[in-house]
Amino acid sequence: ISCMSSLLSFSMYAHCSDRILEALSLHCTKLQSLVITSSKDITDVSVEPIRNFRNLQCLSLLYTSIKTEGFHQLFARENNQPHPFNLQTLELSFMKSCHLNLANLVNIWPNLSRIYLDNVQDDLSSLAVLQKLTEIKLCACNFISHNVSGLLEERGRYLTSLELISVKAVDILMVCQTCPK
Repeated sequence: ISCMSSLLSFSMYAHCSDRILEALSLHCTKLQSLVITSSKDITDVSVEPIRNFRNLQCLSLLYTSIKTEGFHQLFARENNQPHPFNLQTLELSFMKSCHLNLANLVNIWPNLSRIYLDNVQDDLSSLAVLQKLTEIKLCACNFISHNVSGLLEERGRYLTSLELISVKAVDILMVCQTCPK
């Protein structure tokens, strides 16, 4: 990894680890896209190395072992400073139901245009303030109790892509009315 200093994108499906991310953060400082999937050896320890990628535009952490506390640390600002990177794409999944402060997340990364959330247990209407949001993928949530309708009422007309995977209690008429594209 030490000789890959020009690397802009890194994806690893299964078998990624905290040690690999630590090495990437030390030697691949230009990284713009980080996609980690199905890697249980990615834990809260990886949060600090991820925060070291100053040029990240795409972050995907799907099916890792990062816990709620780790995600809160990932989203935290230090001394009210801007977040280390300006994400446009964010993909997160949680092994257990996780409560994030989505309002905090949208304040940190207001330029998100693509978001994928799996098993989040928050009011998703908080995402409606994301003016550039055009692609939403939701998995394992409830249309009513997680206020997907509130999100679609505000952002539906701007969406170019909407994926609802294992979403309970979907009001398809409401989706059709709020997402004319």
